[in-house]
Amino acid sequence: MTSAASKALIYRYYEEVWNQRNLAVLDEIIDLHHVRYETGTVRELVGPDGVKQFIQVFIAAFPDLHFSLEDVVAEGDRVAARWVFQGTHDGYLRDIPPSGHSVMIPGISFARVANNKFVEYWTSWDAFLLLNEIGAFDLDSSIENDQE
Repeated sequence: MTSAASKALIYRYYEEVWNQRNLAVLDEIIDLHHVRYETGTVRELVGPDGVKQFIQVFIAAFPDLHFSLEDVVAEGDRVAARWVFQGTHDGYLRDIPPSGHSVMIPGISFARVANNKFVEYWTSWDAFLLLNEIGAFDLDSSIENDQE
């Protein structure tokens, strides 16, 4: 797969799947044996269905979520993206009730591609920042209390 094709695949993933909420695209771009390693999860996400379940949690919690790709690079069978996630916490995030807070969370994703599909995917983002921004805990006051 060419670098241009790998870049097109990751752009499609963020634009069509996340931003347009077209989860059916995952069946086209995620290999059945795909494994995804995600910050904030305790298990690997396997195949299109595992990724769909993960995305549905975030779409429910942040109905207006949007991803902006800041940088995309590709070489060989690897593609990487630096992105920013924005949204308003208007739904439950697992057992955390809606706060109405807006968030802006940066992250990076790195994928291995074969046969025009993602076969492995690693994503890293600051889950603590997200939890702090939605008010699940107050990181700033925790730090202040520790310093007293």
